[in-house]
Amino acid sequence: MNARHKAKRTYLLSGLIFCGECGSHMSGNTRRAGRNKTEYSSYECNRRRREKTCTNKDINKQLVEELVIEHLLNEFFTEDNIRNLSKQIISFQRSRKNETGDELSALKAELASHEKEIQNIIKAVEKGMFKEWMVAAGDTHDERIQYLKGRIEYIEKMRAAVTLTEQQAYDYIMKDSDLKNKTPE
Repeated sequence: MNARHKAKRTYLLSGLIFCGECGSHMSGNTRRAGRNKTEYSSYECNRRRREKTCTNKDINKQLVEELVIEHLLNEFFTEDNIRNLSKQIISFQRSRKNETGDELSALKAELASHEKEIQNIIKAVEKGMFKEWMVAAGDTHDERIQYLKGRIEYIEKMRAAVTLTEQQAYDYIMKDSDLKNKTPE
């Protein structure tokens, strides 16, 4: 069973925080220490835990998580940053639609070409010019036609999907801006 499922605590930075000494991942650890067996939650270097080759000390869980949350609130969730990020999302969305437009045109042209080849094979067979290679060629064209139709359908659905407005992107990002009021889970 994966350690995340065994943990009794939520470690917000597991997999995201790295040891400053050796560069290895750090993961959450809770243990009891001292005369009163007080629980102590921290982030510990995985290399130190497994290989005993790193000498970096544990980092207090609460301290580092609060520091990261404060940094996010002060540096990331600012009005200017979120407005800028919203603009970038909309710009990416537009450029992606433009790119898929070019791809869609190329796919449709290729589809028409393969369908024409199938029609040419059918006409040749109708005129009595059947050759054994025509079966394999027809199958190859048919397989490609099926792929192209699926890809075209996918792109058309994606292009028809609702386009976000800048305000919708802004609102979506801001829904997570009250980090201090959210539960760790």
